[in-house]
Amino acid sequence: MRKVSKNFINPHPTHDTHDTPETIRDAFLHVKWHLEKSGWTTENFTDLLGCARQTWYQYGHKLESKGYRQISADALDTLRKEVVLNITSQLDRYEDPFRRWRDMWTVGEVTTYSKTHALSRAAFYSEKVVADQKNTAPDILSEDEKLLTEWLMAARFATREQLMSATGLGVYDIGRVGLHAARWGIEPRYDWLAALGKMNVELAA
Repeated sequence: MRKVSKNFINPHPTHDTHDTPETIRDAFLHVKWHLEKSGWTTENFTDLLGCARQTWYQYGHKLESKGYRQISADALDTLRKEVVLNITSQLDRYEDPFRRWRDMWTVGEVTTYSKTHALSRAAFYSEKVVADQKNTAPDILSEDEKLLTEWLMAARFATREQLMSATGLGVYDIGRVGLHAARWGIEPRYDWLAALGKMNVELAA
């Protein structure tokens, strides 16, 4: 596999909407490139998605190729979440040379300095966030953090049809909501949450 330079800018474009084979393929290649840059291998991808190596390669074939296969919305959203977890964990990779205390949170078996990473992981995997006892700031969610958490948790219980109805977004775009740590993500809205509530989707307390 060709190694990707860590200093190289992602060559695959992002789009406002993903409703054509070209934009969907671009979205796939964009997140694939990001994860490969972070050290992901073909085996990591196929294990995560539960697909064959051949199928994985087909997702990236040229559109005019007879072997091209369009990735499903579910699979693409799974990769998008991994990209967001990767982005929000960036803070964990830098050590403070003065060793000053930084607030930390534990989610499952992961400890992180990034509250956004902790909240996202908790929502994705239904895990509890535990604030470190030494944290200097009160463990209170900001309005943005609260909205992020409520949306990501509600989205786990909603169907794709419900999410599309609540947001007006297409099937390949609804999974971007709440992933705005990435530049291609979409910020959730309270009226979208309210719409899900009217559909009897379980919302966070």
